[in-house]
Amino acid sequence: MKIDPRNIELIDDETVEILSKKTGGERMLMAAQMFETARILIRSNIVSNHPDWNEEQILKELRRRLGNEPD
Repeated sequence: MKIDPRNIELIDDETVEILSKKTGGERMLMAAQMFETARILIRSNIVSNHPDWNEEQILKELRRRLGNEPD
């Protein structure tokens, strides 16, 4: 996937300052929480779009979308 530099968002100085004061562990926790939120949202979308799918099908699609399983 080619990155379009016109779509890159920069964080403001205040956010940089806040994040720079966090420990590596705190930043890792934030990343893990963001990933979990994304996983929940993606799973909800799959279930909503495919109400007839069983849990195995849902998990397979979830893994594919998260990059953990090939197409």
